[in-house]
Amino acid sequence: MSPNVKIRYQEKINILGTCDPYTAPANVFIALKLAKSLPDLEFGDIYIYLIENPSPYTAQKIKAYKSTDSYLFFKSGWVNNAVLWEVKNRNIFIIKAKVHHSYSLNEPPLTAWVAVEKEGLVRFGHCTCMAGLGEVCSHVGAILQTLYTLQAAVNKLRGTTSTDEACTWNELSIAACRKIECVEGSQIVFSKAQRKRAADGCGDLPPAKISPPTLAERAALYNMLHLSEKSEKEPVRSAILALVPGHAQRYIPWAVQINIPNPLAKSTCN
Repeated sequence: MSPNVKIRYQEKINILGTCDPYTAPANVFIALKLAKSLPDLEFGDIYIYLIENPSPYTAQKIKAYKSTDSYLFFKSGWVNNAVLWEVKNRNIFIIKAKVHHSYSLNEPPLTAWVAVEKEGLVRFGHCTCMAGLGEVCSHVGAILQTLYTLQAAVNKLRGTTSTDEACTWNELSIAACRKIECVEGSQIVFSKAQRKRAADGCGDLPPAKISPPTLAERAALYNMLHLSEKSEKEPVRSAILALVPGHAQRYIPWAVQINIPNPLAKSTCN
C-alpha cells in the first residue's frame, strides 16, 4: 500500500475503535448465517455508500457505478466464508469474507471487510484488490449484498421490516409452520360451523344434510330469474333457464323460429 492508503487505513481503524479486522482474533467472529443480531441494512444504504459517499481522497462523490456489479458477484456465489464481528460497545458490525476475482477464478480469493452500524449506515469498507484501496469495489459491494439479502430473509420470516419493531403477534410458531396436506375439495372445511365442531373434537361428525329443493321451489326460482331479466334495462339472460322447460324456447335463435319456405333447389330435387 502507498503511504496515503496506509494513513487512511489507520484512520479507519482508529475511528472504529477496534483492532484491524485482518488481524483480529478468530474467536471474535462467528459465521454470518449463525448471527443472532444483524444490522438493519437497506438497499438505499448500499447505494449511498457506493455512489453518493464523498471520496476520502478527492472529497467528491465516489460514483463507483462499476461496483454495482456486486450483485452479480453475490448471485454467482463468489462470496464465501462470511463471518461477523459484533462490536457491542461501538454499536458496529464488521463483516469479513473471501470473494473471488471476477475474471480470475483460479487465483486465490480476495479478503474484504465492511463496517456497518446497527441502524444500517455503512461506515467503511476495504479489500485487498486495487479498487478496494479506494474503499469501494465490487467485492465490498458483494459482501453488502450478502448481508442485505440475509437481513431481508430474516425480516420476512419474522414478518417485520427493517423499520419496524418486532411484531410478537407475527412470530413464527409450530402451528403456523405445520404441514398442510393436499386433499380433495370435498374434504376441505369451509364453514365456520364445521371448523368449530373440529375444534371441539367433533370433527368426524358428518355435516348437516340439506334436502334438495321441491318442484315448487325450483319453479319459484326460475320465475324470479325470468322477472329479473324483464326488470333490467339491458337484460342478461340466465343460462340456467335455457335448460328449463317453459323458458328454453326463448333461447332458440330467431333464424330457426322463422317459417322460411324450402329452397327451390331442394323442391326440384324432390
